[in-house]
Amino acid sequence: MLSFFFMSLQEAVPVVFIGKLNDVQMLAGIGLGNMVVNLLPFALMIGVNTALETLVSQAFGRKNLRDCGLYLHRASFVITVLFLVLIPILFNTENALVAMGMDPMASKHTQIFIKYAAPGLYLNSISDSLDLFLSGMNKIGVGAKIQGLMLLLQVFACWLFIEKLDLGIMGAGLAKTTTSTIDIILVMVYISRQKEIAESWYFPTKQTFSNLG
Repeated sequence: MLSFFFMSLQEAVPVVFIGKLNDVQMLAGIGLGNMVVNLLPFALMIGVNTALETLVSQAFGRKNLRDCGLYLHRASFVITVLFLVLIPILFNTENALVAMGMDPMASKHTQIFIKYAAPGLYLNSISDSLDLFLSGMNKIGVGAKIQGLMLLLQVFACWLFIEKLDLGIMGAGLAKTTTSTIDIILVMVYISRQKEIAESWYFPTKQTFSNLG
């Protein structure tokens, strides 16, 4: 999907800005940070979202918009639980990397990046759910357009936090979280204005948490 292509480019942007600082250990840190993020949170959460698109598409085909919303709520709930489980692991990345023989300073930079990027990782996963929720209801291309805009915003955020404010690896994490926050706000605003799928956009109910097994 085009949206995933833009998301991949967004990952490369902070690497370029960090590379301009001529700090090899910091560059290694953000490289390791992206690796950890892709191996743990994204791999698990995108798996959940793939199932979501199929379920939403089937419910939409039955013209059951209420179930479309139900599946979105359940996916968001599962992602939230997974993220809470992963937090202790993510916040001990430095120790794990050092134990595996990685450079201590590079490992420290990795930990700093993950610490400040963590909220953005969670928001990215929820935003991906919303994109696939829309895709399942034949709202194709919305996610790609927003991610294209976020790519431009990521460039600006990295310039601001890394280069202008000189926050280094911390700035890369803050740029990630800032971009992800604006991303999810834009997607939610778009969905809330789509009258034809309004029935699917509602607050979670008790049914969200029943029969999850």
